[in-house]
Amino acid sequence: MSNNISIVYICDEKYVMPTCVSIRSIYENKKDSTYDIYIIGVDLSEASKDTINKINLSGLNINLLTYENKYENLNTNHVYVSKAALFKFDIPNILVDLDKVLYIDGDTIILDDLGELFNTELSSFYAGVVKDLSACYIQKDNIRLGIQTYFNSGVMLLNLNKLRQDNIPERLLEYKMNSISVKYMDNDCFNAVFKDNVYFLNPKYNYFIVNEYLYEKETSSKIFPLIIHFTSSKPWQKYGVKFGRKWDKYYVMCNFRGGGLLSRKFIYKEKFGNKRILHIGSIKLSYKKFSLKNIFQIKPFVKEKMVNPLLPSAIKRSEIDKTEFKNYTRKDLYYYLFENVFYDKEVITKIQKNYLKYIPKNPEKTFLDIGCGRGEFLNLLLNTGVKAKGLEINKLEYDLLVKKGFDIINTDALNYLKNTDELFSGISLIEVVEHLKFDYLFDLISLAYEKLETGGVIIIETLSPSNINNLKYFYTDLTHIRPVPVQSMQFLCEFAGFAVKKILYSLPTKKGYTNYALIAEKL
Repeated sequence: MSNNISIVYICDEKYVMPTCVSIRSIYENKKDSTYDIYIIGVDLSEASKDTINKINLSGLNINLLTYENKYENLNTNHVYVSKAALFKFDIPNILVDLDKVLYIDGDTIILDDLGELFNTELSSFYAGVVKDLSACYIQKDNIRLGIQTYFNSGVMLLNLNKLRQDNIPERLLEYKMNSISVKYMDNDCFNAVFKDNVYFLNPKYNYFIVNEYLYEKETSSKIFPLIIHFTSSKPWQKYGVKFGRKWDKYYVMCNFRGGGLLSRKFIYKEKFGNKRILHIGSIKLSYKKFSLKNIFQIKPFVKEKMVNPLLPSAIKRSEIDKTEFKNYTRKDLYYYLFENVFYDKEVITKIQKNYLKYIPKNPEKTFLDIGCGRGEFLNLLLNTGVKAKGLEINKLEYDLLVKKGFDIINTDALNYLKNTDELFSGISLIEVVEHLKFDYLFDLISLAYEKLETGGVIIIETLSPSNINNLKYFYTDLTHIRPVPVQSMQFLCEFAGFAVKKILYSLPTKKGYTNYALIAEKL
């Protein structure tokens, strides 16, 4: 266990004062640990540099690293967050002598020693992070990005060795340059690139007030915050912010000159889901959002929205050289590139791993993956010792899988099943049925039953229309014909002769699950 704790902040001119207050709170609550504190200062004035360099607190080694803002001309803006925050991408390459560092936003106060947090074992995880409950349950940011959960990047215990090894700084910047989202300055980037390769910490290590009422639903035990993160209302800007008096205490200890807090707002509103709180000084009035408000809102007749191109990102992720595109039909090329943007391989694989326990263990028989696409499920089957082959009508994806050594046939599923005498141990239709017209689907399920051995299984995965949020995304894929409700799929399988054993649901949201998978058996 290390008694030497490495911490990094990033601040521009506006965040010098809050960052100094946060550092002061560390000093006041630390125990025997020594703190090496690195401050990445972006476009700081000489006065601000002098303010930071004058911090002289026992047990805290302050290291100011100054930079000009190389991201200033990047085409992205956020109401609250400066572009200086994008220097988070560069931390592994700036602190090259460190294996691990704790990143903390400047709009925080620390109420206890950080030794236990810093000594958390990260193993092969990119970072230790805290789940952002409001982003998951209210904003649905995880669904928007196609990931299981969503974290806040304001406090991260970073595994610098692993980040450098996997070229994460470059991947973060590439995602930012190609992302169409302008909702957050850097949160989306970290979530999309780190995905599930993160270790989730106790919420006390990144406690923000907007999540307070959700913490009560998520856990039965009371949370005593260790790091308070002022993500929305800032105590140096507004009176009456929760935990604001604690922040004021450390502010006073800093002995700043001038009346930096005289401009704090006396009257303001805060939002927590459907709840509103009106602050009048230290008085708080709580009420619910008036549901008819939107009826009387005046919206602009024409609204402009900046967009970033999607195609360059798809081409960058391509496994074939751009010069080979001409060898394929435009439709095959279109769908391959489309999948590279809108279908995340890691999320798909994580879902499909749950199907493996239903695969019959019969080394003599082959498992048939119909519409195998990029081969995620085929790869899982072969890695677990299942004999498997795939059918894929997209010639480009077929060629890629052949090059990787998979047993693939480039043909239509109905034609193949009609003309083969082989009986299979199982058949999968993963994200296939929503592409099919009824007559084709009816014949395909009936033929699948005929071509399975007794005890064989069929696995059918598709988007669940019972989750109304899915309708927003269903027709993003223009080859989708219609969603298939789970009851309709179950009845069709039973009519063909199958015994439906399980329905698995995946990718949870507040309004239901994103996908379902039907597992049925030929008895």
